[in-house]
Amino acid sequence: GQVWWGIPFIGYLVRTENRPRLFEVHNGKNLVIENITLLDSPYWTTFLKGDGITIRYCDIIARRTRLPKHDLIDLSAFNTDGFDVSGKNFHIHDSTIWSQDDSIAVKGSSENMLFERINCSGLGLVIGSIGEGTVVKNITFRDSLLKNTLKGIYMKFAEVRQPVDAIMQDILYENIIIDEPEQWPIWIGPAQQSDHRNPCQGFCSLCWPMVPGYHCKAAQYGLYQNITLRNIRINQPKTSAGVLLGSELMKMKNVVFDGVKVDVCRTSGLSIDESFPFLKRVHDPFVYKFFSLVLTIATCLIVPIYSCIISGCCSWCWKRAYFRIQFSLVMVLLGLFLLYELDINSQMKKQDHYFRCEGIENGVAIGDTWPIPSCFADKTSSQDPHPGRCENWVDEVFLYLSSCANFLSLLLVTSLLFLSIKILIMSLKDGVFGSETPKKLLEQEADNENNMWTMSYIELPGDEI
Repeated sequence: GQVWWGIPFIGYLVRTENRPRLFEVHNGKNLVIENITLLDSPYWTTFLKGDGITIRYCDIIARRTRLPKHDLIDLSAFNTDGFDVSGKNFHIHDSTIWSQDDSIAVKGSSENMLFERINCSGLGLVIGSIGEGTVVKNITFRDSLLKNTLKGIYMKFAEVRQPVDAIMQDILYENIIIDEPEQWPIWIGPAQQSDHRNPCQGFCSLCWPMVPGYHCKAAQYGLYQNITLRNIRINQPKTSAGVLLGSELMKMKNVVFDGVKVDVCRTSGLSIDESFPFLKRVHDPFVYKFFSLVLTIATCLIVPIYSCIISGCCSWCWKRAYFRIQFSLVMVLLGLFLLYELDINSQMKKQDHYFRCEGIENGVAIGDTWPIPSCFADKTSSQDPHPGRCENWVDEVFLYLSSCANFLSLLLVTSLLFLSIKILIMSLKDGVFGSETPKKLLEQEADNENNMWTMSYIELPGDEI
């Protein structure tokens, strides 16, 4: 797989999705697949299509580093799905998956599938992407653990523009622990993905909401109905509880959250080694090539800057108002971008709400669900007056310090922004309205040159003339 993935990020630009799958079955019937390990697939690890297929006691691994999470380097192994299935009467159980894309993905028109006792980490337990003319129904995920996963529960429609069947109905997620998710624990809405060389391109951009100018729009004619999430525990998420984004034309119907609870203090207590005992040490030579390339580029940038500082060239430039104007403009734009990022981060990390909740006709929260989605009816029965508080005072102090760190970051960025604006205003006065216009700079240079020649004559005592 490493050869097909290539140098991180560069390899995808070269090959895009022109890579082979590792294991495929078409028109399979009454099959049992068990006790196999599938390692580092170039593309989807499996694609199984048929009727009456059982998979058990299998492991899937796709990773580029030894880190117990999914960083950008690992995620550069794009499209390495775990089990991608389509058909009916599937049963996958007692298996483990560590991938850099969908852990399990139900695709195409599918029905009557059960997935249980799954340990996985990646983009989660997925239904989709579902497109036009596709109906998915009677799908159950239960009794599973998602440790350090990027997404958790993930249901997604492709860009459906025509009023034809595109339906997900009678879906149940039950008894699932999502432990320390790195991104959205729950996502029900459009497919956040890109099939282009530009990863930000798409009707629901991968760069949303972190990069300004990119958006995420619901699939216009994709219909969700009879969706139930029951007894879901989300432990110490790094973002808010998730995104629920339905279409205004075809709103989600009968969505029930029964005991879907975020716990900002506790985890399952299971380590990565306990959750994924099959994970092995990896050695990806292309990762080392990537870091060598980054180091070379950084050296090419740093050495000229260092030489400029030592030679005094930078101090000479700083005396020129036009240089200061350009520098301060860059700093102002950088400051505005950082303020935007801090604002989005603060919204994403508010664990007492869902980042988006739109396009839901009759959603209801019951049991001890917390937080309650803003577009749901609240019929919860929890007696806890402070559901978002930690019982342990040490955990409370840690959360308070985290909020203080966010405030200090905001204060620092704001101070730098105001300083950059002040330098810009002063430089504009000097360079545009003051004495440092190009014509006057040339005159000053000429005067300085004449003064230099005048100063070179030294008057000696009279008897030596």
